[in-house]
Amino acid sequence: MTAHSPTAGEGCGLSLRQSLLLRCTAEHLRARQDGGGDGQANIAAACAHCNALRHRARDPLSPLAFAAHVQHR
Repeated sequence: MTAHSPTAGEGCGLSLRQSLLLRCTAEHLRARQDGGGDGQANIAAACAHCNALRHRARDPLSPLAFAAHVQHR
């Protein structure tokens, strides 16, 4: 996961597409629309790829399970 510009991955042998998928995003564990806030306990750093997949899943991971998944990766 990278917090730098998308082109920063080029020095590591990553394509622009790969760099975009691995960029760091702030993921709300419990969505704001579901009562989650912007506090530190409700935010996890996740790569854009994991963040997008979580929202596309038929049965998305619970906030705690997603936090554990991100920590493991």
